[in-house]
Amino acid sequence: MKSPLRILYLEDDPKDAELVQAMLEADGVSCLMTRVETQPDFLASLEQDGFDLILADYSLPSFDGISALKLAVDKRPEMPFIFVSGTMGEEVAIEAVKIGATDYVLKTRLSRILPSVQRALREAQQRAERTFAEQALRRNEAYLAEAQRLSQTGSVGWKVSSGELYWSEETYCIFAYDRTTKPTVELFLQRVHPEDVAEVKQIVERAAQDKKDYEHKYRLLMPAGSIKYVHFVAHALSDVSGDIEFVGAVMDVTAAKQAEEALRLSEEQWRDVFENNPIMYFMVDAAGKVMALNPFGAEQLGYRVDELVGQPVLCFFYEADRAEVETNLALCLQQLGRGKSWEFRCVRKDGTVLRVRGSAKAVARVSGPIVLIACEDITEQRRAEEALFHVGLEARVSERMRIAREMHDTLLQSLNGLILRFQAARNMLPHRPEDAMRILDGALTRADQAIAESRDAIQGLRSAPVAPIDLADLLRATGQELGDSPEVNGDAPAFCVKVEGKRQTLSANLQSEAYQIGREALRNAFQHADAHHIDAEILYDERLLRLCIRDDGKGIAPMVLEQGGRAGHWGLIGIRERARRLGAQLDFRSELGAGTEVQLTVPASIAYEPPNGDPGWKPVLQDD
Repeated sequence: MKSPLRILYLEDDPKDAELVQAMLEADGVSCLMTRVETQPDFLASLEQDGFDLILADYSLPSFDGISALKLAVDKRPEMPFIFVSGTMGEEVAIEAVKIGATDYVLKTRLSRILPSVQRALREAQQRAERTFAEQALRRNEAYLAEAQRLSQTGSVGWKVSSGELYWSEETYCIFAYDRTTKPTVELFLQRVHPEDVAEVKQIVERAAQDKKDYEHKYRLLMPAGSIKYVHFVAHALSDVSGDIEFVGAVMDVTAAKQAEEALRLSEEQWRDVFENNPIMYFMVDAAGKVMALNPFGAEQLGYRVDELVGQPVLCFFYEADRAEVETNLALCLQQLGRGKSWEFRCVRKDGTVLRVRGSAKAVARVSGPIVLIACEDITEQRRAEEALFHVGLEARVSERMRIAREMHDTLLQSLNGLILRFQAARNMLPHRPEDAMRILDGALTRADQAIAESRDAIQGLRSAPVAPIDLADLLRATGQELGDSPEVNGDAPAFCVKVEGKRQTLSANLQSEAYQIGREALRNAFQHADAHHIDAEILYDERLLRLCIRDDGKGIAPMVLEQGGRAGHWGLIGIRERARRLGAQLDFRSELGAGTEVQLTVPASIAYEPPNGDPGWKPVLQDD
């Protein structure tokens, strides 16, 4: 149902207003009419947003129609205004239309009221639609200009027959010309980089001749000497006369070009580092297959790169180390971005074994996470360390032999001399007591000298026993030594060594360092813990070696553990340094009044010697 026409009527005669309403309704126009007589009421009605049309008498006792028209034009210019008067002359009516009135109707000819109202409403609708379209056009132009600014894309129009060019505001910005400058082909070519001018001319001339779309990329040389990279796309349009006009877009792609160049350089640098670095690099997918490796890594293993890509990475590792490698790779995938380092053994194509130090980290990619592994060959380093250890071991054995010889040359000879002196004194006692006393005094002096000469040698033998070489036996000997030491306050604590698992042959360097760590932990427990029980536990596992020293003593203060030891004492510091050199994990657990536990955990790849007689395990490349 059509809504009724809402009319504001400025009229002092109610009958005239009723007559106009009756005539409109008689012609099928439903009306809601509001009649006012004074200026205040008219202004108050204009403030309301509810009227479609204003009708006004020209002359009123307290108000006139021209003043009302001016108020309506000022307050509600979009609303049509029609004079309905019996006294309005032709000249006044024309002047009213100039001011803004839509029409005028004489009361003596009210038959014109309906066409006048219809025309007024139609013109008001057209004005509203035109205003809306103009606002939408301005808004779209503003949006387009802002979009061009944000995307650095300008629009271009070129009419070939006249050579006339059109540039949008962003095009002026791209070419760095003043907005008031008239664009021409010559002006455009002045900005093109001299090395690109000939090619640009050729492309443009061919496009104008062929009347086809075209696209090209070129450079602009800016006034300050900088270079811009632009991408131009044009579409050919033909009018009725056959003239061609190109409409196109010019895009400033300098930032993208610079990013592309930076990416290219970065990829070249990465490729150079990856392919020429003297460290083995592997890229492994989440399934454990080699995605890529550098030529150096393949060469170190005795393969070509194409032989290894796509193969399970575990097949390059020593069989006893595979479980640990698999575990560490799984941890990397669970903790993206967190690095993991450990030592293991790789097997070359010819079956020889490489000792390597590996660092791994998993990173996220669109296709799924991958693990990056860097392997440093430390075979020679470990051989040098083991050789150095054996040299030190030989030096210690030589020193013990020297002490043994010294004991033989001093202590035993002195004892033999003393026995002879005692025998002589015994024979003199019945008949020559004075001579016997003199010989005994000399024997006592000689005994003091023998003790002084042998003390250092005996102390040296007790501080670093050579045998037995088993770690459990070494710890038992140390515990016995410390239990007998006069430095232990009160009764010696009960001491026990426990061994779990099948005993393995330890690497020489590991056994020495583990023994020194265990010895220091036992010495602290015996001398400082006031413990009743001290236990040493050794676990031989296929994946690791674990040594644990535990006591039920008074414990270590948390501040001492946090600071790494007491000021002036180096025991705890030495333990940590030895564990760090081994690449082992060292854990301290202590509670005041409840004892202390020192636990050393060493990966099997570091702790155990390879099986005797093993010629070297050779990896077998397996198909999926």
